[in-house]
Amino acid sequence: MENTVKKFKWFTITDYEEEEQWLRKQHKNGLKLKSVRFCVFTFEKCEPEDVIYRLEYDPNPLAPDYEQMLKDYGWEYFAEYNRFKYFRKPASEAQNEKEAELFSDNESRLAMLSKVTTTRLAPIIVIFLTCVIPGFRNAFTGTGRIAMLSIYTLLLVLYLWILIHCAIKITKLKKKYQKN
Repeated sequence: MENTVKKFKWFTITDYEEEEQWLRKQHKNGLKLKSVRFCVFTFEKCEPEDVIYRLEYDPNPLAPDYEQMLKDYGWEYFAEYNRFKYFRKPASEAQNEKEAELFSDNESRLAMLSKVTTTRLAPIIVIFLTCVIPGFRNAFTGTGRIAMLSIYTLLLVLYLWILIHCAIKITKLKKKYQKN
């Protein structure tokens, strides 16, 4: 019997809290995350357990002293994908809400959100403005324009959806972190 299960699930760069909850649910259903590669989550079958998952975005490698500090607090660093670092901890080891969080304060959460915005969302905006919009506009002329127009229309809709979704999510997360 195969011991691994692969699931396709797409989360945007601002959906990390939803991803954490989804991973926790998977673990409660007996699937322990092993790795992530382009929306494909590879799980290892395990005994169902309530395990808290947390993601931290940082473009820099994880510092050994920071990893050790998190380990001392019961967090296991086990994967990294697209600059998001994945941590987990059995819920039974979190005696209160603060121990179930990777970040100790909302300033840290806002700093992470700022890093996500500047290093991940900004390039998407640049690509949208410099490639997708001009490509869409240019697709109306030249040979093969129906195919190109179809491709650029699809890209335009996809990028607009991503940008609007992320902008709304960033606004909600900022409000959430600023009021707490």
